[in-house]
Amino acid sequence: MTRVFLSFLTLFFAVSSFAAADSTAPSDSLDFGTKARLGFGLGWEHPYSFGMELSFSFNEITDFNMGFGLGPMGAKVGVGARVYPMRFSKVSPMVGVHVFHATGLSNVDLTNNNNGETAVYNIIPDNALLISGGMRLRSKSGDYFLATLGYSHAFDGRKSEYVDGSTDDILKKTADIFGVGGFSFCLGYLIKLGR
Repeated sequence: MTRVFLSFLTLFFAVSSFAAADSTAPSDSLDFGTKARLGFGLGWEHPYSFGMELSFSFNEITDFNMGFGLGPMGAKVGVGARVYPMRFSKVSPMVGVHVFHATGLSNVDLTNNNNGETAVYNIIPDNALLISGGMRLRSKSGDYFLATLGYSHAFDGRKSEYVDGSTDDILKKTADIFGVGGFSFCLGYLIKLGR
């Protein structure tokens, strides 16, 4: 995981340096102002996981968003904000803050394929705060492609609850992986509305 994070940071700074060279003049085809975008995402430990969001951007610098989705920790709903410091550039770094709620899951059956042991766990409902960073690529039509990495802090912190079956340690760790909190990544596409 450390190598992945360091690779991401290297890519982040390399693209940021490239974007800075092109950040001094606005794009001719881009209308700066308040824009609504409908987004679709695919991620792990992200507020909208496999889901949708609606965002409102202001002068291509800040956007406020809300959304919902499904993930390994149940249904999720959240709100957040992102900042894109290089608004005139097609490529900009991004920093985001989100708060979300995950409903959890009940009676999840887990099996250890190495020894055949099985157990039942509940994935605990929880709220979390996500801090993330990443890159935004903006198309000529004003659509956004986002790639982000981050970390979410669960408010309760209890990831899973044993219900029945084996007390195998691997099964407990597997159940905890599905709980709220931890490493986050997401790929998303936001379509500008009202073209």
